Amino acid sequence: MLTLGLPLLMLALSGCSGDPPPPPLTPQPPTPKTAKAETAAEDEAPEVEAPATLELAELPESLPAPGTGLEGFNKARSLTAARQYREALPQLLSLLTGTEVDPQTWLLLRWTSLDQESAASLVDELDAEQALAGNPREHFRTRSRLALRGDRGKDATAAATRLMEEDRELGSVAMGWAVLRGAKHPDARSLDAVSAEDALVMAAAKPASKRGDLLQTASSLESWQAKVLITALSATPELTVQAAQAVPDEPEAQLALAAALISRSDLPRGDIAPFLTSGARAAESLGLGSQSLSLGQAAIDAMLHAHDAAGAVALGQELMQGRLNAGDGPGGAILSRSAVDAALRGGDLLAALELARLGERMGELSEDKEAWGEAAWGLARAARAARNASELSRAIPLLEGDHRLAAEAMLATLKGQGPESLRVPKGLPWAEACQLSLHAADAARAAGDSPTSAFQSAVSAADLDGAADLRLRARLEWAEVSNDPAAVASLAELGDELELPGIQAEAAARQLLAGGSPALPESLDASWASLADPSLPPAEGTVADLAKARSLAEKKDSVGAAAAYRALFSALPTTNQGPWRALSVQYGHHPGDLDQEAARLLALGSAGVPGLLALHDFERDQAAVDAAFALGDDPAASLPPEEALALHQAHATLQAHTLRWLLGGPKPLMTQEAVARLHEKALETPAFARAFPGEQPSMGILEEALGKTALLSVRIGDKGAEVLAISGDLMSAHRIKNPAAVTEQAEALRTHLAAGRTAEALQAGNSLRETLLDAPQQTLAGKGRYLLLVDGPLAAISPQVFPESQEGLRYLADIRTITLAASCAQALLPQGEAPERYNPEFLGLSAQNPEDLKGPDGSLISPEVVQVSHRFDKDMRVVLQDSQVETALFNERANESRFIHLVPDGIGENGSMRFGEQSITLSQVRALNLSAVSVVISITMEPPLASRWVQAFRASGARSVVVRSWEVGTATRSKFFFSAYEGLIQHGDPNRSFQQTRKSLMDDQALLGDEGPRWWGAYLSFGRP
Repeated sequence: MLTLGLPLLMLALSGCSGDPPPPPLTPQPPTPKTAKAETAAEDEAPEVEAPATLELAELPESLPAPGTGLEGFNKARSLTAARQYREALPQLLSLLTGTEVDPQTWLLLRWTSLDQESAASLVDELDAEQALAGNPREHFRTRSRLALRGDRGKDATAAATRLMEEDRELGSVAMGWAVLRGAKHPDARSLDAVSAEDALVMAAAKPASKRGDLLQTASSLESWQAKVLITALSATPELTVQAAQAVPDEPEAQLALAAALISRSDLPRGDIAPFLTSGARAAESLGLGSQSLSLGQAAIDAMLHAHDAAGAVALGQELMQGRLNAGDGPGGAILSRSAVDAALRGGDLLAALELARLGERMGELSEDKEAWGEAAWGLARAARAARNASELSRAIPLLEGDHRLAAEAMLATLKGQGPESLRVPKGLPWAEACQLSLHAADAARAAGDSPTSAFQSAVSAADLDGAADLRLRARLEWAEVSNDPAAVASLAELGDELELPGIQAEAAARQLLAGGSPALPESLDASWASLADPSLPPAEGTVADLAKARSLAEKKDSVGAAAAYRALFSALPTTNQGPWRALSVQYGHHPGDLDQEAARLLALGSAGVPGLLALHDFERDQAAVDAAFALGDDPAASLPPEEALALHQAHATLQAHTLRWLLGGPKPLMTQEAVARLHEKALETPAFARAFPGEQPSMGILEEALGKTALLSVRIGDKGAEVLAISGDLMSAHRIKNPAAVTEQAEALRTHLAAGRTAEALQAGNSLRETLLDAPQQTLAGKGRYLLLVDGPLAAISPQVFPESQEGLRYLADIRTITLAASCAQALLPQGEAPERYNPEFLGLSAQNPEDLKGPDGSLISPEVVQVSHRFDKDMRVVLQDSQVETALFNERANESRFIHLVPDGIGENGSMRFGEQSITLSQVRALNLSAVSVVISITMEPPLASRWVQAFRASGARSVVVRSWEVGTATRSKFFFSAYEGLIQHGDPNRSFQQTRKSLMDDQALLGDEGPRWWGAYLSFGRP
């Protein structure tokens, strides 16, 4: 239903006069020369303001009915403007029966857009000998044109011969088009190459490489029709553009020129953008709706190839207004798809949404299902880019087949309920296929799968489209999220192919960050040279800081290198993830290959630990923000809708301007400043600020906060991993030999514990203990309390479930207290200021499924939150169940609660906790000002989502957050927490409380129904040490 590609566009242009119907245009990758020509004009391009967009309110309640209340020529023109050619045709023919006919009537008839059979039938309406309206010039000119459209070559040449009798030059042009289309000249031997008219016809019969002399002779012809044919016959793109510039600025001339150019598959689309734009506008002014629509689509595409997205958006708006004025709702809906693509390519999300809404409304008013679907597809893509789930949901019912499935997958990914894969519909234009493949890569990453295949598909689609911005973007997106050397290699190859210094500089910068030694192009800022040659004088900026740190590490200046690395990683931003990636490492926000930098620090021994710890925190913080978007936890959701859209738009604009910069345009300094200002303003909203990790504390502050607690930090990278230990004045760093094995063992341990397979869990836990805790034993000696910083699969288990030894006689829970955190900054988040009196002491929310309320013997039991609440006095507890759960009531009571216990019945959209019909969202929690001692979330969560909830509650003031890593029966949970709250009430430390609870319930395992750590090890405590 939704394949508006160039073949269909060619069909719509099939009625053009002065040229034959063009064949389908197959997109081709640009040659180096082509790409250079398309980008040369960008060198001095200023920052461009987005044009004002149409307002939805401008649409009437119904579309005007074309031709209503009009007569004669005006009625015919109204109908052709609305693309109702079959209705217009009788009107036009009736106008030709008079003695005086307006030339515009002939023009409309000549450009009437008909299929081949209808065009052939129309030829018979125009007599082969007797001219209508006493105008043989227009009669035979039109008959020749229609005969070509109807594939009646003999009739076309006959009409051209008769036309020569009236106007030799125009007749020769008509004969030339016929010969070019394969018709046989009736008397080719009579042609004389000395004659300009004959030379033009002879050139049409020759291969392109042999037309030069003949076209030179024909160049003396003065009519615009001859100049258009000469343009079509020119052998090279350069000669074609040169010839096109000689065509006068008359509406029909520009229309015919555009139709001639679009039939040439060898022309760089960016080079012919001005001519296609003029042709589209000419068609609109002449009342030729089909040509306005199809040339408009082609012009928008060509302007994108010329990197003029703002101009493409403006043209799309202008032509959509024309379709609206003509009463052509389907045309406006179809055109909106191209206009939306232009707005998205230019980073203008607001314009994309407004244009999509306009198109969708025009489709609805037209009651044309296919056109409505075209507009709905544009709306789906615009809404996905703007992260507007409601508009994307509105578009889905209007789509069919693969397009509907793709939109549903996009919506699921946007809400953090990502499908296993996002299938790119068949038949999409290459540009859309590229962008959908990039969405598919995001979906694959969110599902934990490799995105490589999707990125490669995006690169292939972009290459087939040929637009330099798409080709560059696909490679940059791939390189941004992958350490795959193939991504940077592909980027470097593109820079060399297109001979563009900006891309070459970007590739070289990425190679330098990865530890390579590429040749440095002059276009790369001088500060990068210090990465390649440490002996150079120091420069300023992040890159220079990295070069300094590397240099100190190479010189074995352990203290200096560690301090330099710590300063570097503490200063680097962590927010430029997901849809906010800057796309270029030349902004100085990218630390390079963290595995390589970690190896440099690891070689420094214990002195490198401060720098390594900063690297660990930086990587975890970046991963947390990236995971937030994958989970549907958009930080901007905490802002007012207009501010959220403005922030997303600013990032999208920066990405578009970054591409333009790397393709030869100006560096987007103003856009960078705009993004920074919007972020600063957004950070004034606490709920937004709390979505991100805080600033890394200094080593002095960290050591003071740790006190007698030892710190352990584990990082598992792609090619390297290490565990760090800090205990008082002692520090140590240890390389993990097999990072993949650690991940596998952590996942296996969690699986075994959840299934109650104690023996297998002992084996996996022992292996992890040996890897993570035995190496730093000397540093940890004498410490009974640990703060463990982890993410990924390791964040789903606590070392307290590790056996003390291979025999498994004791667990670390018997001898150690271990608190978890995602980073040093999160661990040190303070508890909110406690009220004079908590009211209530206990706030419990529950919406348990009936199946969860069956005891071991099958009898019904009370919900967990009810049983646990009995630990508190009746007047100091508030329990909200099922329909009693209300968002506003939770907000009201949570800020004054000492303990919060949540038992949702599922995970909803955007990672929310679902309580029946109600949900509690992450952004909602981040807007609270809590002082809770502890928050318990009693539902199984995967580590990335659990981490977001921990961050939300901790940043909002909760001292500790307890999450559950696998399923435990309701009866067991209730008994466990009823006992645990006794300790929590006394001292507020979940880990001590869990230790006490475990010991007190060890003899009650018959009731608990579990062996080993399954019933007590599922609870993970995150908080301040």
